[in-house]
Amino acid sequence: MCSRENGPDNPTMRIYSCILIDDDPWALMDIKRTLPLEEMGFSLAGEYGNTQDAEAAIEKYHPALILSDICMGGASGLDLISKCRQKGYDGEFIIISGYSDFEFARKAIQVDVCAYLLKPINHQDGKSALQKARNKLEGRPHPYDDPQHIINRIRDYIRKNYQKRLSLDDIADEFFINRTYLSELFRERLGKNFVQYKNEVRIEQAKILLKDTQLPVSQIAAQCGFDNTSYFALVFRQITGLSPGQFRK
Repeated sequence: MCSRENGPDNPTMRIYSCILIDDDPWALMDIKRTLPLEEMGFSLAGEYGNTQDAEAAIEKYHPALILSDICMGGASGLDLISKCRQKGYDGEFIIISGYSDFEFARKAIQVDVCAYLLKPINHQDGKSALQKARNKLEGRPHPYDDPQHIINRIRDYIRKNYQKRLSLDDIADEFFINRTYLSELFRERLGKNFVQYKNEVRIEQAKILLKDTQLPVSQIAAQCGFDNTSYFALVFRQITGLSPGQFRK
């Protein structure tokens, strides 16, 4: 469950992460356009077109709120909710469906759904549902991932994989996090962007190799994840104020 302090209109508002699940891309667009997520203190951390990808994201990322369609190509959003509950997930769910059948609503209540919205979503109904979810989230302790814990996990991942080709998209996919949200986390928590942090990790490793080995600069550059020795030298100078050769001396 991800939360941070500072909402768009309220500097003390806690921001909760959420994900959207719907197999219709047009429906996803409509949900994002209609629901006042940011206004109500929710940050969209991902959107998924099937329950399999969504389930993996929920297990790994543990969002505070899940907004899901019911019927998705034979899969059921209610089945997903039941699986999540069985695995101990206790965040909030909002069901969004084109079905007004009472049986769906009854089953949704049975799996402890916070709210049930019918398509097309009415703005005020959506706002009320988000407020209800927010009230329930704020009425409990927050034992799950906060932004600092998430960024710490990502920093550890980069430190262990700095020699690989790593892009912001790669990290976002690995941690099931929305790319834009991940970029915001780097700026807010580290005061720098992803590339800056990745390069700093790589240069720290390069400094160790320059100091403790006699490997040629080109080989050190390659071992630290740089494809181009000239670019490595440029980044090294930007961070340390010295060329790799000057640092080694």
